[in-house]
Amino acid sequence: MDKYQSISTMTQNYLNGKLVGLHMDYDSDKNVHILVSYKANDYFTLDYELEVNNKDKKVEFISHGSHNAFERVRLGREPEFDHAISEYLLR
Repeated sequence: MDKYQSISTMTQNYLNGKLVGLHMDYDSDKNVHILVSYKANDYFTLDYELEVNNKDKKVEFISHGSHNAFERVRLGREPEFDHAISEYLLR
């Protein structure tokens, strides 16, 4: 999985977690919808969701957190992570 090592490293560096899942949907030739799932503190599995516009080179933050039947965790945006992911995809 060397192919995703860069995203795994970004997840560790910016979100302080271990990458456990990556889902990318190419909605069109202009938008990429990304869902990064990561393990934080060996307890929570959190999702970071964003959309990258290839044409305008803009990032739209969607959500960051987790919810299940017992609890809901909402976290804010991590602009440095957004920037790192978009730079990686748009190079």
